[in-house]
Amino acid sequence: NDYRANGGWLAKDEWLEQKALVGGATSQSSGYLSKSTIEEITSIPKGSRPDPSEYLSPEYQEEILSQFDEGASRFMTKGNLEKYGPAQRDGTSFVMPKAEADRLLESAAGDKRTIEDALGLPENFLNDNELVRVDIAEPRSLGLRIPSGNEAGANEFWMPGGKLPDGNTEAVIDLGSASPDKYTRTPLKL
Repeated sequence: NDYRANGGWLAKDEWLEQKALVGGATSQSSGYLSKSTIEEITSIPKGSRPDPSEYLSPEYQEEILSQFDEGASRFMTKGNLEKYGPAQRDGTSFVMPKAEADRLLESAAGDKRTIEDALGLPENFLNDNELVRVDIAEPRSLGLRIPSGNEAGANEFWMPGGKLPDGNTEAVIDLGSASPDKYTRTPLKL
């Protein structure tokens, strides 16, 4: 399998090496994970993976989660939002800090291919699908946490630690049971 990183594709070993070196450290005390720890956690079947508190320091977890203090965002298709709501079947939603979503849209300047690449969508996906941005003003009120990899939205590209290989931050919230006043929806015009 190949994995997306920095707008390109890497072999799994290269991706793991890049992920392990995010922040320039590999010790648990600093919160960053070694390549072997990442491999160990991702080799555990989905549904049985450990809680991140078992391998991430409380300080590191708070460093990641504090990036969501100004809000969280996610992008999804209008069709899926209308049909299923803002969450996965287990009620969870992967989110990014609102500031990262703002930067992504600003740097893309409305270019569909740039957004597809940044979000890991197939090429030309946005030719037939309309994207909606879902913003959550208070993600901590919805159980903001670092993903365990057991969530319905975790796929084969998920990595432990709340960071993606491209440096972006991710967390998960319980959005399935949230009332519509907990989030806003904005269709993107690309």
